[in-house]
Amino acid sequence: MKETLDIQALYRELAGEISRLPDHSPEEIESAAHHLEMLHYQNLLESVDKNFIRYRKEEVLKKLKEIAIADIANLKAGSTVVEEWDNPGVTPDENRARRMRLICREYKKLCALRSNQPEAWDEINELYYDD
Repeated sequence: MKETLDIQALYRELAGEISRLPDHSPEEIESAAHHLEMLHYQNLLESVDKNFIRYRKEEVLKKLKEIAIADIANLKAGSTVVEEWDNPGVTPDENRARRMRLICREYKKLCALRSNQPEAWDEINELYYDD
């Protein structure tokens, strides 16, 4: 028997994680975004918002809240690659949780890049520049 997901608890957990991330200046955000664009960087959220690489913390928190409270029809209308809406083994709330976790994970990566963490840039360079 599958455990029932508490989407509101997941939202609070992820929102807390995002809230603890550093606030970056507009210059840091734009610098990282520009560098990523030069490398033709693509993440799994482009179907959600092509401008995700310029999101600020407040925008990510707003997006997480929207997903947490949206009805299933609206979520299906703007699905990303992580969802399996036609898979009977995956509930709508599991799909909702996957999207929320994906946004959180991708934003954490952006924050590491904006903070110029060498390991984060090494990963990007290995994927997009070195090959």
